[in-house]
This record gives sequence, C-alpha cells and structure tokens, in this order.
Amino acid sequence: MQVPFSRDGLPYWRLSGFYACYFAFIGCFSPYWGLYLKDHDFDGVAIGQLMSIYMATRIVGPNVWGWLADNTGKRLRIIRIGAFLGTLSVITVWLADSWLTMALAMTAFTFFLNAVLPQFEVITLQYLDLQRPYYSRIRIWGSLGFVLAVVGLGALFERFPVSLLPLFLMAALAGSWGCACSISEPQGVINNQQRPSFLQRFLVPQVILFYVVFLLSQVAMGPYYTFYSLYMQAHGYSSMAIGGFWALGVLAEVVLFFYMYRFLRLGVLRLLKLALLISIARWLLTAWAPESLPLAMISQLCHAATFGVLHVCGINLVQQYFSGGNEGQGQALFSAVAYGAGGSLGALASGYIWEELGMSQTFIFAAIVTSLALLLACWGLKEQATASA
Repeated sequence: MQVPFSRDGLPYWRLSGFYACYFAFIGCFSPYWGLYLKDHDFDGVAIGQLMSIYMATRIVGPNVWGWLADNTGKRLRIIRIGAFLGTLSVITVWLADSWLTMALAMTAFTFFLNAVLPQFEVITLQYLDLQRPYYSRIRIWGSLGFVLAVVGLGALFERFPVSLLPLFLMAALAGSWGCACSISEPQGVINNQQRPSFLQRFLVPQVILFYVVFLLSQVAMGPYYTFYSLYMQAHGYSSMAIGGFWALGVLAEVVLFFYMYRFLRLGVLRLLKLALLISIARWLLTAWAPESLPLAMISQLCHAATFGVLHVCGINLVQQYFSGGNEGQGQALFSAVAYGAGGSLGALASGYIWEELGMSQTFIFAAIVTSLALLLACWGLKEQATASA
C-alpha cells in the first residue's frame, strides 16, 4: 500500500525549482543547439560529432562525482560546484571560432552540467523516503521548465538570431545553482562504513542487462536529440512549429508524470517493455510520415513513453539495485551508460547516417536499435526484480 503524498518536511518548491531550471537549460539546448551550430556553418557530420561530446561527458563526469559524493557525503556541495562552474564555462562558447574550440567549449560546460543531475536525483529520493512513488510529482516541474524554454525560444527565434542562445543557457544553469544553494542535505543518510560493495551490486547479470537495455534505448534517442529540429525544418516547418512539436512531446510527458505513481502499480518491467514498444512505433512514424501534421503530433505524444516512462522506470530500478549507500554511483552510472555512452553513440552514428544514407534513415536506425533493446528486455529482465522504489 502506498503512503499518501505529503509535502510536510519536504522542501518541495526548492527541489522542484532545481528541476525546472535544469530542464529549462535542456529545453534551450536540445532543440536549438543544432540550429545554433548550423548557424555557425557546421555541417551534419560536424554537428553529430559536437553533439556526441555533450553525451560523452556524461560518461566521465557523473561517475567521478558520484564516487566523490558517496565517499565524502558532501553530495550537495558537489551539486553546487557543478552548477556554478557550468554556468561560468558557458562563456567559452563565445570564444569558439572553429570545430576544435567549439568542441573544447562544449566539453567544458557539459562536463560540469552532467555531473549535477544524477546526484540531485539521489537528494530528491532521500527526501521522499517512503513517498518515492511520487517522485514524478517533483520531476514534473522539470518538464514544465523544458516546455516553457522550448516554446519561449521558438517564438523568440522567429524574430531574433539564434546566436542569443548561450545567454539563456547561462540563466538556466544559474537558477539551478541558486536552488541547490537553498536546500540542505537530507537526514538519515547511511554512514559510509555501513555501505555495501558497489561492484558487488553491479556485477549481477540482471543489473548489467538493465544497463545494456537502457544504453540501447538512448542510442535510439540520439537521432531525435541531434537532428529532429533540422529534420522537421527540412520538411517545411517553421521554428515556431518545431518548438511546438518539442513542447507537445513534453506536455504529454507532464501528464504522464502526474499519474505515474498509479502506473507503477502495474510493475516497473511491464511499463519498461511497453514504453520500448511504443518507442519503436514512434521512430517509424517519424521516419515515414514527417509531412503529416496529425501523425507528427501523434509521434510526439509518444514522448510520454519514450522518455517519461523509461526515465521513471530507470530511476526506480537504480534506486532498488543500489539502495544502502551506493545510490550516487548507481545513478551516476545510469546517467553515464544510458544518457552518456548511449546518447553519444546515437548522436555520432546518426550524423554519419544523416549524411550518407539520408534523413529518414536516421529514425529507421532508431527503431531497429529500440527493437533490440525490447528483445533483450523480454529475454533477460525478470519480473521479480521490479518492485518500485
């Protein structure tokens, strides 16, 4: 039986504010960074390579800082440092005048950015404690922040140049830093001496397969995050319409997050497999029917499953597999393997497919990779390990 949701003793608005600002940054970055790079005369291969840097920094940064957070117990200090240095390092974008200098600039600010979120997920879940099924009630504000950023910048860039984008990136990261500074470490964190072995927890076949499935699911997201805006622009949609498509997907995600605690009663793995099946349909719709407005809208509504359901399932399973003092490293590895390695490989591969085989083939590639993830999940992930956190 689930504990009723209560905000008593919970810094609800400060936790929610962090997610709102952090994902406002993502809402500025994901839909428009490809357009920003194109505006600076980078071609498809270069854009794919540069976007893969953003994903690749999720591999090193989160794991290093996750280890530090678990072993020092100074998780919030790690978060604050990352958000502050990430804000400052966005300045280096204005100094970039070549592929190499842009690559260095992106490495700088994304390294600090990507170290922040996995550790904040741990803070949020520790504050929620027995109310963890209601995690999405806080995470929903991240989706709303994303929507406001996407829609607002879509309208802005109809009238003003996309070169203004770094200003909004800095503002969003500064907001995250401010929210992180306004909360304190949650009580009741397990002492490091009582912590079980992280490696022992990881080297379980079920856990390893879980990470492989999520890696593949995020390889499939690579074409979307890297080329969706350019893809829809090539099919005649305006910047405002493209922003609307991104916003529609996240609004579907918002509705899903509000009711997700109910869906979790069905079992995390059932939801995971259903989300992968819906993802396959989404990528095929995107590849085959971009000119159809109704079908384009339906494919974006599938974002509720493709991102929302998968994300909540992943967070729940990580917290289950690594509870007892290894949560920081578990969440960091989840970010590194899925969103880091998976996203980087997806962005890099989609850049070459985009240039060599064509635009729609990048999304067919996404459907094929997601199919493999679904097959592995159905074959190897067992229901007895799916109790929600």
